[in-house]
Amino acid sequence: MLLKPIRDDLLYGAEQSALDVARGLDKLGVKVHIAQWTPSPLPVKSERVGLLGVRFSGRSGLLKLTCSILHAIGETKADSVYAYADCFEVTMVPAFLASLLTHRKFVLCIPDDALKETDVLSLPQVFARWHASGHSIRSSFRFTFYHATRRLAVRTTAISLVSAGSVEGYARTVLRARKVYVIPLGLDQMWFGRTSTRMKYDAIYVGGLWGYKNVDVLISAWRQVIDFKADARLLILGEGGARPQLQNLAENLGISRSIDFIPYVPNASDVHDLLSESRIFAFASVWEGWGRAVTEAMATGLPCVLSDIPIFRELYSKTAVLVPPTDPKLFADAILGLLGDESKYDQLSREGQNLVRGFTWDSVARRMLTAIQEN
Repeated sequence: MLLKPIRDDLLYGAEQSALDVARGLDKLGVKVHIAQWTPSPLPVKSERVGLLGVRFSGRSGLLKLTCSILHAIGETKADSVYAYADCFEVTMVPAFLASLLTHRKFVLCIPDDALKETDVLSLPQVFARWHASGHSIRSSFRFTFYHATRRLAVRTTAISLVSAGSVEGYARTVLRARKVYVIPLGLDQMWFGRTSTRMKYDAIYVGGLWGYKNVDVLISAWRQVIDFKADARLLILGEGGARPQLQNLAENLGISRSIDFIPYVPNASDVHDLLSESRIFAFASVWEGWGRAVTEAMATGLPCVLSDIPIFRELYSKTAVLVPPTDPKLFADAILGLLGDESKYDQLSREGQNLVRGFTWDSVARRMLTAIQEN
């Protein structure tokens, strides 16, 4: 059983990856139920992947959700519960509690080290810092309870899945996870190759519009790009709370006509078409667990200019240009350098495709099933 968190009805990278894992397990003959408390029309396309609705509302929401998951476990006779993002309180906490109460295996995905700053604190320090930041006593207790539950889970029963070595080190040393398996993410073969020869955009960003994604750095960099290439165009594809500020930034810099903002696109083939019409993929995020959008861009054939963060350094240091995530000038220089160097452009395009060709969801599902069966 997989659990989908509350993030409206959009499929972001984590949600889409969970769905792809479900499809991979389905191919292995495993019956999967996806429990979700947002009514998303998930494209499951399989009789062995079922959708369950669970209740979550009002006061005592976590308790109600835990009870709903307990009922779902009994109804489906699930022998494992998979919460695929440890950072989602309403996924991780009820899933762990329900697995304890029913003696089911608990599988937890730890996608990144975004909570590391809090994880190094003692629980009293967690409470004190959260309360000092302006939250109520009730909210501070809940936040501390979430971290206490998460730590208990990974140090006792949880089968912890991570996507890369840098996250494994964090899980073992900071979280002190007891059972950790490194399972790289997959990639659908539909992403390989371009669907168009028309180059409409000089660079493209695909992802959520949230603060940590640093899209403002790309927009500031674009101001410098068009100083050297006046007709350069940037596509920002995605949805999120930072959209108004980013659009205002483009207006204030006087470059709004050089940047297209396109909201969330649900159809993967349409995203592939937009990637195919772009020359370079640019991504300035300050932390990621894998970078699903990066692998999709590489498969399409786009050279990538990425933030120099541990996960990208581990995975893509030989197939992308890495830049400090807060420096617009260096991003601009890297983009202009690739646009002006055909040899390096072709080399990164070719090497990126070769790297990601080995990432398959079938492999992910097999390794995940092995981890569950070994415990």
